[in-house]
Amino acid sequence: MVSDILNPLLGAGLAWLMGAWVCRHEQGGYHFFSMPLAALLAWVFVYTGQPAANAIVTAAVLSTATSIDARSSRIPNRLMGAALFLGLVLLPFQPEPLAALLAALAGIVALVGVRGLGYWIAGQPGMGWGDVKLAGTLGLLLGWSALWVLYLGVLVGGSAVLIGVMTRRVSRQMRVPFAPMVTAGAACLWMVPALLRWGGWA
Repeated sequence: MVSDILNPLLGAGLAWLMGAWVCRHEQGGYHFFSMPLAALLAWVFVYTGQPAANAIVTAAVLSTATSIDARSSRIPNRLMGAALFLGLVLLPFQPEPLAALLAALAGIVALVGVRGLGYWIAGQPGMGWGDVKLAGTLGLLLGWSALWVLYLGVLVGGSAVLIGVMTRRVSRQMRVPFAPMVTAGAACLWMVPALLRWGGWA
């Protein structure tokens, strides 16, 4: 179908625009691997039933945040501001706008809690404020599904940190980028169903 080609292209294009705009002020420039990642995520999200516009924006935000966070351990306010704006623009077209707002609030509260837990365990925040803003934005775009994405992201990230500490490759004070973990959580939640459906097994 045309949409199977168009949606990934739109996701990649929006990721390029976001990256080009944000990374003018980021050291190291823009990593183009976020474009194929956005294309893949957009296809997966739409193929598993997410509204096309929300899927494309979510794919672009996650891929761009992953690209920047993986190399600089931060998610720029410029990116989160643009993402929040797009999430609010799309909010009236959500099947359940109130649920999306509540999901955004729940995601913010959950990650603020993780920040506090980090202070208690390691003496430093477990999450940056960019991660908290990303959680709220995902709530606006994905509704309650965002909480599963965040849960899987925290699970993947926590497991990676635990293994790193046990093997002495990561210190307790080292900040692990969260955006790639959230993207991994989204992939875990929707990639397998998409592949099963595409292969005719579901």
